[in-house]
Order: sequence, then C-alpha cells, then structure tokens
Amino acid sequence: MKNNLKSIFSTPFTVFLRFLKKIHLNNFTSGLVFGAIFSLIINIITIQTQEMIQKQRILEALENEVLSNTLLASNTLGNNNKILKEKNTPNIFHPFFKYSDDLWKQSESLQYLSQLDQETQISINVYYTTTLKYNNDMIDKYNKIADQKLTNCYDFSNLNETEKQICNKTYWSIINWESESAGDMSKNGFDVLNKFHPTKDRRNNFVLSVLMGNKSTKVLSGDN
Repeated sequence: MKNNLKSIFSTPFTVFLRFLKKIHLNNFTSGLVFGAIFSLIINIITIQTQEMIQKQRILEALENEVLSNTLLASNTLGNNNKILKEKNTPNIFHPFFKYSDDLWKQSESLQYLSQLDQETQISINVYYTTTLKYNNDMIDKYNKIADQKLTNCYDFSNLNETEKQICNKTYWSIINWESESAGDMSKNGFDVLNKFHPTKDRRNNFVLSVLMGNKSTKVLSGDN
C-alpha cells in the first residue's frame, strides 16, 4: 500500500514544492501558477492511477488464463483416468482441447510482466514458451493419430474380437498420452499460480482494493 501511494503522489508533489520555493510572484500570478500546476499534478496522478489499474487488470487476466488452462488440464486428466479405469470403448469423436495463450501474446501482457520479479517472469515465460507450446503441439499429434488410427473403429459393435482389441489398445494409448500432457500442464500451471497471484495481491492491497474492489473467484482469492 505504501509503495503504491508513494509512486502516485510523492513525485508530482515533490516537484511542485521545489518549484514554489524557487519562484517569487505576486498573489494574482501565484494563484494562476498554482492553479495550473495543481491541475497538472491532478492529471499526472490520474494517469498514473489509470496505468496502475490497467496493469493490474492485465496481470489478473493473464492469471485467469493460466488458471483456465490448469482447470482444463485437471478436468481432462480426471475424465481420461475414468476412461482408462472403466476400459471404455473407443470414442472416435473424443475432443482434444488445446490450451490458450491468447493473453500471453498481447504486447501489454509482456510489457507488464517485465516489471515483475525475475523468478516470476522466468516461471511464466517457461510455462508459455515451453510447457504450453510443447503440449499443444503434442495434442495436435494425438488428434492426428486418432483420425488415422480410429477410422476403422467407428462401427465398433460389428468388428471381430481382434479388430476390437486393436481399436481399444489404440484408443487407450492415445488417451494415456493425452493424460500425460494434461498432468504436465496441471502441475506446471499450479506451480506458476503459486508464484504469480495478482488477484490475491489486489485483495491484500488497500489502494488497489479501494480502486478496483475486493471481489474475486475463491480459487484465486488466497482464502483457505
């Protein structure tokens, strides 16, 4: 809180006070100068406040993207584990969901991320440029393999036992591969969220909570 207040208010007023000490004007002129400088200071404070809010919104949006990917991965992992446990027959329409990096690609996100501490920057960069990219590439491959290998499994009930076994093994292998990617995304996503938590930071910051409110989803709030 103190750092935010200092960054917004201290610099403009310091400049203003130094300026007043150096000039000697009559009352009327002093009033005009004072009014002009005061308006300038208010504008500077307004701009700095807007910038602080914009930065917070971008960082929280990025945090939500990481969270959405992490929840998607956890959900995929849960569904696939159920398929493997129950030995479900092949679903040739099995959805292969890719993970989002839309907000990461925005220039504003990169601009504000560069202002974070080095450990958090590295964690987020590795998550998007390595973990997410690799697993999205793998998901494309799983989808392609499924299209190629499960084509003959459409009419599963009319296949002979050997054909059914081939279809099952192929399907379960693909599901298992996808689960490995989902597990990797889930683990790395939670690792990032443990270091990168702007929503929690806002709720714990008096200035930000006054300017932007104190609401958040429970999973990002930091509450137990």
